[in-house]
Amino acid sequence: MAGISFANPIGLAAGFDYQAQLTGVLPALSFGFQTIGTITNQAYEGNPKPRLGRLPKSKSLMVNKGFKNPGIKEVIKKLQRNDFEIPLVSVLDNLTQPKM
Repeated sequence: MAGISFANPIGLAAGFDYQAQLTGVLPALSFGFQTIGTITNQAYEGNPKPRLGRLPKSKSLMVNKGFKNPGIKEVIKKLQRNDFEIPLVSVLDNLTQPKM
């Protein structure tokens, strides 16, 4: 896709590694690509707790983390040190006034 080669079509969804801490580990688990969560221009603590809730009628869970992340500068510092084995994707959000 777009000149990018994927080892397999299965990747890890955004939100699992929202701190960009597992980019060196995930290729060993055979994912074809990885994502880090939504990154904002400033550090953001996320939504108030509780961030996880049960919806008994639909027998499901509701996840409401709210873009919790260390901010783009910290993520760039972490990622610049890496040589990625698989494609890495992120979503950027222009959150200018974090609600902390």
